Amino acid sequence: MPYKFVRQCKLRVLEGAAGISGILLGLFVGIYTHGKGWGSRAKSLVNNPGFFPYIVAIGLILLGIALIFKSRTTDREKVTDINLLSFVLIAGWMVYAVLMNLLGFIVSSILVMVFTCVLWGISSKRIILLVSVLSPVMIYFIMVRILHVKFPTLF
Repeated sequence: MPYKFVRQCKLRVLEGAAGISGILLGLFVGIYTHGKGWGSRAKSLVNNPGFFPYIVAIGLILLGIALIFKSRTTDREKVTDINLLSFVLIAGWMVYAVLMNLLGFIVSSILVMVFTCVLWGISSKRIILLVSVLSPVMIYFIMVRILHVKFPTLF
């Protein structure tokens, strides 16, 4: 990736931001799982659809808190390099999660893979097309046709 998108930032600030992001993501997963009622329909606390998302949510919150405490012990002057394109990549994959329900798995996966390849600096159009088209089609075929997993579809 081009060096013009690499910036130096204080490690303490980045660790604190990552900790807060982990806590917010954990709260989102917990609230979303609770709102869907995944854990309320089962008689067992462990053997229900909401158990694993609750564990993930608790883990994210605890790791976020630990990262915030760790950021307080980090040297104030220590800096690290951060690539700003990584934030663009994360935003693109978040859009992918929304588009998957609108466009289906194959179309949205092709779009996000082209986006990712271009962002990574791959210049060969043949490689971009092969990776972006063949991967989602093969994953879809294996998961839907062979393993009978339901994926979002356009039609």
